[in-house]
Order: sequence, then structure tokens, then C-alpha cells
Amino acid sequence: MLSKVFRINGMACHHCKVTIENWLKEIGVKSNVDLPEKTVTVQFNPIRNSINEIINVIESAGYVVVVFPH
Repeated sequence: MLSKVFRINGMACHHCKVTIENWLKEIGVKSNVDLPEKTVTVQFNPIRNSINEIINVIESAGYVVVVFPH
């Protein structure tokens, strides 16, 4: 399992948190949204999911992803 942190623009409430976590769960990605920090930490299997796929799912839910440098 790999772990990655993304900053999420446009996320402001509990509904946003639940939406992102549920959409990621649908593709088998574990996530933890931190509303005050406006971040999501994802844990994923790189054989099953790519970073681009994870970003696309979050952006399809209506949010903007900012990728932190390594």
C-alpha cells in the first residue's frame, strides 16, 4: 500500500468530506479527509489504482486537487 496527501480546493463541509471518501471507496481507495487542513490522505494499491485515477475521481466529484511535491 502507498500513501499520498493531496490538498483539495473547494472542500468546505462534512458533506464534502463524505462525498470524497465515498467516491474513493468505490474504487477501492482508503481515504481520510482533514477538513481544517483541506487535505485528503489516500492509501492505495498501485497495482489497482494510479494517482491519476484517484485525482480524476476527486475532480469528477467537483473538487480541485493540488498535488504536493514528494
